[in-house]
Amino acid sequence: MSTIETPVPVTPTTPRPTPTPAASPTSPPPTATPRPAPQTDRVGFPEGYKTDYKRLYVFDRFDAKSVSYISGNDAAATVKPGEPFPYGSILVFESWRPKEDAAGNLLPDENGHLVRQALNAIFVMRKEKGYGEAYQNRRSGEWEFVAYRPDKSYQTAPQGSAVCSSCHLGGAGQGRDFVFRPQLIFVKDRYARSDATGAGEIGLSRMAFAPNTFTVKAGTTVKWVNSKVDGIDHTVTAADNAFDSGVLKPGASFSFTFNAPGTY
Repeated sequence: MSTIETPVPVTPTTPRPTPTPAASPTSPPPTATPRPAPQTDRVGFPEGYKTDYKRLYVFDRFDAKSVSYISGNDAAATVKPGEPFPYGSILVFESWRPKEDAAGNLLPDENGHLVRQALNAIFVMRKEKGYGEAYQNRRSGEWEFVAYRPDKSYQTAPQGSAVCSSCHLGGAGQGRDFVFRPQLIFVKDRYARSDATGAGEIGLSRMAFAPNTFTVKAGTTVKWVNSKVDGIDHTVTAADNAFDSGVLKPGASFSFTFNAPGTY
C-alpha cells in the first residue's frame, strides 16, 4: 500500500502462528569428515635447505614429465643402508617441471638427464620422537608431512596431510621407514629414471598413473607398466570391475582392450 493512502479499516483477528517452513525436498550433501591429521605445523618450512641440505638423489620421470629432487638435513644424511632414519631427520622433495621445446618435447642435457626449469612444489617430511600420532590408523611411523608452494604458502596444510601419511604407509611401508626410494641414496650416482611410456602405454610410478588421463579409440589395447625403480607392487582396477590386473610386481605389465566406447 502506498504510504500516502489511508489504510482500509480491518477487523482485528487472533494472529495465527507462523507456519514452519517445509523441509527442502533434497537435503544438502553431507560434509565430509576430515581424516585425522595434525592441526599445527610441526614440520616447518626448511629455511636455507637449498644451500645447507645435502642432495640425496634425483629421479627423472620421463613418463610424467617431472623431476624429483630430494635433499636432507645432516641428520637424514647419516642414515645407513637398511636402517631407519634417525630422529631429527628432515627430507625435502622438490617437484620440478623439466625443460621442453615449443612442441612439448623433453630436452635432456648431454648426460641424458632432465633439466629442472620450474619449481612446482616442496614436500617436506620430518621425523621426531612421538610425531605422527595425530594420523591415528593412517600413521606412517613418527613422520609428519607438509607441502609448500615456492612462495612458502601451503599446498597441503598439516590438517590435510593425512593423504601424505596414507601414501607413505601403503606405498613405502615400515621396512623402508615409510620413505620412498631410500635405496637411491646409496647408489653411486644417486640418480634414477622412469622411461617414457610407449604408444598405448601408461606408467605406474610414485603412486600415480602417467599419463593421468588417456583417450583412445574403441578397440584399442592399453598397456600399464609398473616401474622397476619404485620397487612397489601396484594394481590396475576399473571402478566397475570391468577389468582387474591383480598384483603387478615391479617391471610387470597388464593389458586390456577397450572394445566398448565409454569412460573408464
